[in-house]
Amino acid sequence: MTRYAERGSSPRGAGAFGPSPSRSTPLPLRAFLLWADAPKQGRGSNDNGGFLLKTPGGGASHVSERNRRVSPILGSVPRYSLWTPTTAAVAASLVAGRPRSFQRDARRLIAGLHPPPKVAGHLPDLGQGGWVLVMNHFAGPGFRAWWIALAVSWLVPREVHWVMTSTLTYPDRRRGAWLTPLSTMVLNRLAGCYGFTSMPPMPPRPSDVAARAQSVRRVLAIAQRTPPPVIAMAPEGADAPGGILQPLWPGTGRFLLHLARRGLHFLPFGVFEAEGRLCLHIGKPFLLPFPRTRASEGRNTEDGQAAEVVARALAACLPMPLRGSFA
Repeated sequence: MTRYAERGSSPRGAGAFGPSPSRSTPLPLRAFLLWADAPKQGRGSNDNGGFLLKTPGGGASHVSERNRRVSPILGSVPRYSLWTPTTAAVAASLVAGRPRSFQRDARRLIAGLHPPPKVAGHLPDLGQGGWVLVMNHFAGPGFRAWWIALAVSWLVPREVHWVMTSTLTYPDRRRGAWLTPLSTMVLNRLAGCYGFTSMPPMPPRPSDVAARAQSVRRVLAIAQRTPPPVIAMAPEGADAPGGILQPLWPGTGRFLLHLARRGLHFLPFGVFEAEGRLCLHIGKPFLLPFPRTRASEGRNTEDGQAAEVVARALAACLPMPLRGSFA
């Protein structure tokens, strides 16, 4: 059985409890944060539809028996809150257009989680060469996808270039009519603030073809920088129902192969909740092999083979109930 080790807390005083958004916080951002911190039950299954990061909120949340939630698969899990001084500082930076360090913000926000996340596995030296960090797009009652990015950046000792969604999509027109454009404004500002690449949401929409191609080209250009970067994404592309690993969308494997051909190594992470805590399981580094396909087999076979390799690497980092068809 894997033994978990607690990672030490971050800078003193970071991630302390803070009030709800202040009156100085712009009204659209206040509305977005209030929506984000509300209970997730009753929302559409694709509220977090996108490549990964939704907004680098996060927060302090002392866990007691009264404020625990219960996962139908993994038992008692903690609550999360966005209201921290760091969140207010991020809001101010968005308004002013000031750049920020996501690693620094992640450490402050994760420091507010009590108990702290559990970490299993060995983190290799990411200072050598370029890396692609891939992780499952975990979802659960009250859990939002930004905690995945925050937890990984809290753990990794380098600034990470995240591939994040550009828009949140909704199954009903009433909410989508105002929340979708609001989320687009906020998320694109966040991407600019942290220097991330925003990607149109999943499932693919015909209107997003040009924007998606532009985002892919930007990530591939970043992959060739010196020194080599650390790029991160959740290739499932959307919330996984029940937190269970889903097959990757068509085209994702081919995108990852382009990164592999630029010499980047891959490191899988499993992110889930267990034993009342947020857990990160670091998998074994791997090189994405270039499939040997006949010309007649086409690009779809190459895409599917690469996606299968990545999905199985992610499954190996997850508890058996979350591995889905990759168990």
